[in-house]
Amino acid sequence: MSLGLRESAFPPDDATFTGAITLRLASGSASLEEVVEEFIELADDFELNFPDDDPVAPADVPAIVAAVAAEFNRCVTVTSPDAEALQLSLDALAGVQIAYLFGQAYDGAEALEMVNELRVEVEQQGVTLRGYLYSDIPALDRMILDRTLTIEVGVFDDGDDVHVVADDAVAILRERGLQASWGGSPGDPILVRPIYFESPLVVEVTDTEASDDELDDLETDTEPDAELFAALADGPGGDAAGGARSPFSPDDADVASGVRASGVPATAVPTIATSVPPPLQAPSAEGPSIQEQGQQ
Repeated sequence: MSLGLRESAFPPDDATFTGAITLRLASGSASLEEVVEEFIELADDFELNFPDDDPVAPADVPAIVAAVAAEFNRCVTVTSPDAEALQLSLDALAGVQIAYLFGQAYDGAEALEMVNELRVEVEQQGVTLRGYLYSDIPALDRMILDRTLTIEVGVFDDGDDVHVVADDAVAILRERGLQASWGGSPGDPILVRPIYFESPLVVEVTDTEASDDELDDLETDTEPDAELFAALADGPGGDAAGGARSPFSPDDADVASGVRASGVPATAVPTIATSVPPPLQAPSAEGPSIQEQGQQ
């Protein structure tokens, strides 16, 4: 049985540096490499982003992320039923031509742009999407902290019925054991609550010819040594949950780029490398189309 992230030396929160790293990993929407890049940027303006925490040098971020990831996997060893149900729901949504972008955007505007591009990509593969769902990164943070997942819902064109898309999505979520509801009005999000989402970090190997030694390297790259871990957990203030400045250099622990939190895919439909967004159209009187939302 998993201990759970609340028992971690770096429990998820949005106020400390290490807690925010745990929070980002916990949703399963970013690789460790992506997390390192994001938090190097945050460390560049540390006082603005974490005003109540001890400062961290950008050069220390890779080792800090490695330490937090190792502690994450110590505390989370099995996938929760709700996380498994969400994975199954994503697969089912793809099967009925509803796209779901899970943690791929920082806000609604970016999500709508990505959904618009995704529509073009899948149409080039012969698939016509009926509608879309998205949960941006702040929504996934709330899922971990408040155990409520907010899923925005919409349609692409005039005449498409947002009610049908929302009802179908809610039915898929409920059939797999998630407590989903929709308010019934265009613009209302789907809410899944409570949701207890936890899943271990797993290594994805994309090179099918990777050797055993390379696989071992991927696994051990996320393991900092005990001295480094203790220095980070204790910190100068002695707070194990704090984000104290680390004496690490990035050479102390390399981060494997193929590590993802949980098996939840980035999107519920296949994508291709490049795309061109479709032109904007007039707002739909039937409900919020992607064109209408993009202009709000």
